[in-house]
Amino acid sequence: MNSQLVQQLVDQLGFKLGANRLPYEVPIHPNLVHFTLGLFIIAILFDIAGNLFPLERPIQRLRC
Repeated sequence: MNSQLVQQLVDQLGFKLGANRLPYEVPIHPNLVHFTLGLFIIAILFDIAGNLFPLERPIQRLRC
């Protein structure tokens, strides 16, 4: 599509374009994807740290 035609269409419809000429002001992708990935990575790190450095002694020892 021609950029002038797109600009005319945007002007006619009255869209307010935000960052990167997108039709919303706050980007959705960084909030949903990157935040979720960050939480997942932090959870994995806490699992690893919890296995390497336990804070309590085991309640019951397993006897074979």
